[in-house]
Amino acid sequence: MKKERLDCEVIQDLLPLYEDECCSERSKILVEEHLKYCKVCQEKRANFQKEFSTLMIEDSVDKKVIKKGIRKIKMIGVIGLSVLLVCFSFVFIVTPIRNYQKGRGITYVNLKELYVARQFMKSVKDKNYEKAYRYLDIKGEYDKVIAREKELDKGKEEEQAQIEGIQKLKEKGFAWYDKVSREEFIKNMKSLEETGFNISNYFYDRISEGVNEWYVYFDIETENGSRLRFSMHVTNDGINYYYKSGLKTEDKKIRAQLKEAKKYLTICYRMPTDLNEEVLEVLYGKDADWWKIYITHNYQK
Repeated sequence: MKKERLDCEVIQDLLPLYEDECCSERSKILVEEHLKYCKVCQEKRANFQKEFSTLMIEDSVDKKVIKKGIRKIKMIGVIGLSVLLVCFSFVFIVTPIRNYQKGRGITYVNLKELYVARQFMKSVKDKNYEKAYRYLDIKGEYDKVIAREKELDKGKEEEQAQIEGIQKLKEKGFAWYDKVSREEFIKNMKSLEETGFNISNYFYDRISEGVNEWYVYFDIETENGSRLRFSMHVTNDGINYYYKSGLKTEDKKIRAQLKEAKKYLTICYRMPTDLNEEVLEVLYGKDADWWKIYITHNYQK
């Protein structure tokens, strides 16, 4: 009896392997021989086969559900990706093309100019004036002044004086022009810093196309709480012109300061080549002061 029970336990342990056809040939023969006469193990096998069949059905159903779920997820993924691609195409392809056609907004042809403008603003905000200066097209400004010589008439006394001034500038060379412009720029920025009119924050507004250049506009906040509109003209070579074009503040005291500081801000928020006394002295000699007043007056209009 003990041996039979032991045999049954062994056979019942082998049943799962037997049904899966994973047992050895010898074990298979042993199980089959035992099942011929053992009613208990026959019943166990029948129960096992029922359970196994149920599990197979459930497994099949689960697989179908899983496959269906995977198909849904794939479909949602494809739809989502399609929507994303459409949005991407609109933002990065259609919009820049439309902006280019309209001559305003970010396009593929003005990314460099926009980058230069932003880097200039960031450098000024960070008070890294040497770096900010490098974004200015000082060489372009120098070349424009030199090119004016061809447009002037030597027969006219006034224009002859300007020709002589340009020739003096040529003698001094670009290195000198660049040096005094850098000094003027840093002096202006430091002066703004001392009075609280330096940039504490800036916000990109828009970009529009000009003649061989792009106009980039920012709203800026100064450390003393005023708000200015800041505009610049940018080409592939850098910034060739910038200026403040508006003053706003809610503070009455600062508003009064702004009125008094209008001329001062006009000078400081300008290209360092425009109102550079050393450059004007070389170009216009004894008339340098008159030219400075004339240029400043035009800037304030």
